[in-house]
Amino acid sequence: MAMGSRRLRWATLVPVALVTALAAPAASAHSDGESGGPAGAAVVIANETSLADTAVAVGIAASERGTSVVLAESADALGERAAGSLAARVPQQVTLVGGESVLSSAVGREIAGLAPGADIERIAGSNRVGTSLMALRRITEASSPDSLVIVHGWTPADMAHGAAVVASGGADGLLLASCGKLEDAVSAAVEGNRFRRIVLAGMLATARCPSGALIEEVVGSGALERHEDSEPVEVVAAANGGRLPAELHRGVLVDAANLRELAAGAAAAAGDPGTLVLYTHRDRVSEVSALTLVDWYPESLTLIGSASWLVEGVGSARQDDAPGVSTSRTVYESVEAGNAHICGLLESGQIECWGDHRDGRTEVPDGSYQAVAAGFRHTCALDASSRVVCWGRTTYGRANPPSGKFSTVAAGWQHSCGITEAKSLRCWGRARDGATFPPSGQFTSLSAGGGHTCALRTDGRIACWGANGDGESLPPSGRFIAVQVGYAHSCGIRTNGQIVCWGANIEGQKDAPSGRFVDLSLGQNFGCALDRGGSIECWGANRDGEGDAPRGSFVDIEVGGKVSCGLRTDGRVTCWGFRSLPAVADVILP
Repeated sequence: MAMGSRRLRWATLVPVALVTALAAPAASAHSDGESGGPAGAAVVIANETSLADTAVAVGIAASERGTSVVLAESADALGERAAGSLAARVPQQVTLVGGESVLSSAVGREIAGLAPGADIERIAGSNRVGTSLMALRRITEASSPDSLVIVHGWTPADMAHGAAVVASGGADGLLLASCGKLEDAVSAAVEGNRFRRIVLAGMLATARCPSGALIEEVVGSGALERHEDSEPVEVVAAANGGRLPAELHRGVLVDAANLRELAAGAAAAAGDPGTLVLYTHRDRVSEVSALTLVDWYPESLTLIGSASWLVEGVGSARQDDAPGVSTSRTVYESVEAGNAHICGLLESGQIECWGDHRDGRTEVPDGSYQAVAAGFRHTCALDASSRVVCWGRTTYGRANPPSGKFSTVAAGWQHSCGITEAKSLRCWGRARDGATFPPSGQFTSLSAGGGHTCALRTDGRIACWGANGDGESLPPSGRFIAVQVGYAHSCGIRTNGQIVCWGANIEGQKDAPSGRFVDLSLGQNFGCALDRGGSIECWGANRDGEGDAPRGSFVDIEVGGKVSCGLRTDGRVTCWGFRSLPAVADVILP
């Protein structure tokens, strides 16, 4: 959610929501790691924490044109991004991949509510191999697949690479198998379908896995290809065998070292035979991918992952790799992250929002703006006349701002606040814990969090109000140059440059580093700060890399829910963390 009023200039990022317009009409990539598809089409749902089920889902979607892949955030809930995507599509057919231990009946009920009348089926074997066999049976009943890729079902990298092979057109179907033995059902499926070509990838292709040799005995060496390369791009390139169809129009480029990004890349390409999955190794486009780009000019290139390697490495090099591809870019003055949606302020004064569309939180009213703040399920902005305009969920009046002119606006969980032109505070929305009853006085900046808000007085003292269950509204005495608020903690920079934090500390979010800093920003349970030398330090939660600050010299720092971004001295933007802007796909270079 938006937690401050500082403005960070963005010069190289294009929002994920524009992928549909930038890519060819047959495909669209979404921030929650899903493939596109028209409303009413079929949807395959897997749990994003299960690479085995994700790989199987991708195999189904790749074999059924127009089918989308949507990744649920847990076994018991779709999550806001996936639910929003499902509500937008209203599919007629939904396939759940995995048993109730990975996708519970609660998910089924949620789907039924979002897509009334949809035919919901479940593909779930006794284990992951059984699930992949059921999916393959569905594929063979609907068509006559010519080729199959088989990978070790208990090696995450192999499963992700196998999914990418299918999504890229290197095989018509995907099957999971064990390494130490060949399951009777797998042997029967391989022999019974008489595939013209079978690809063994990863560990199964090595001598370490006896099952690979057993598969060769079943099908014969003439129909078998072994690709044990550790580099996934080599596997995909070899599996495609240079037989890239002429209708290829789009590339999906992912970091080969990140398993979640590998799965998300495959999901983004699934269901669109005109998309090829390519790879980087952090900030370097792999040699095979680079050669592919030279030989084949895609109409668009979708980059999935952390903007740090995308902007620094791939973005700067891709013109040499694919000179026939346009590199036009959208320029943002600032970007603000809500709970499940992102809004960016363009140089033109227009605002573009993407992510979870429910409640109309991304439906920006017409007009010209000078600032934007994204909250939990609502968004507020300052228009050209300095008046506050809000949209999205209106419960508790969070999107019903008062009249008058403001200089700053901040959107929290269920409330919003602003600083008027007279420098006084006004808040609206849910009044629980006094969140909408700010103190009197004059203020220069403010930051809204889960249920509390803090603001900096003109004399440098901090005032906080609202929720205080963890002491988040009890600031220390003294004078400060900045204050920022997380979900249930707060931090400020004293006049001597030292950071002090208060409130919740379940993941070390209060344990700020020592030193002298000039700027800071807080996320859900972590924070990052900019020191006087231009270096960034982060602390607190780091489950998705949001605290892994890159090296280099920066002039500004901005933190969202679980992603961090900084503006370098040369004008480039670097982002790090998972689900940046707002999830796995965060940069599109059309």
